[in-house]
Amino acid sequence: MSKAEKVAFWTWTMVVLVLAGLVFYHSLKTREYVSTQVSFVTSSGWYVEIDSQESVGIRAADSEYFRFNRDDVDLFGVPSPPPLDYESGVYYLLESHITSGKWEVTDGVSVSVSLYAEQPITVQRYPGSGAIAGRAFLVVLAAVLMWLLGLLFASRLSD
Repeated sequence: MSKAEKVAFWTWTMVVLVLAGLVFYHSLKTREYVSTQVSFVTSSGWYVEIDSQESVGIRAADSEYFRFNRDDVDLFGVPSPPPLDYESGVYYLLESHITSGKWEVTDGVSVSVSLYAEQPITVQRYPGSGAIAGRAFLVVLAAVLMWLLGLLFASRLSD
């Protein structure tokens, strides 16, 4: 391997590592929202912490079964008729009022959540340890594949 090839190899390796680190950090960063209406998408293994002086309305939906747990309260999506132009045939919906606290999202793949109240509410969304481990696995797998594809591409160019 020539010196130029070694420099290219290590440069490509560093680029992949930096990109993987940025993706990992950005995808797991705690998000905070303050408003009378907050909407976001979450999934199993994430926590939603709500701070409000009053009860908060929640409307959540997913194409898969999902639950929100806090202490002794267990809220879950129930099979419901899907809205118009909904692509998946299965639709789970949760409509209720909840109180402040730390809610864990269990089950659910891509839960669309809307929280609303008369007064501004503060909502933090952050990953639990299971979500971190799962995301780390996916980022490492994607980084390794991207790194190998780059090496394959470079070897094809040098032929």
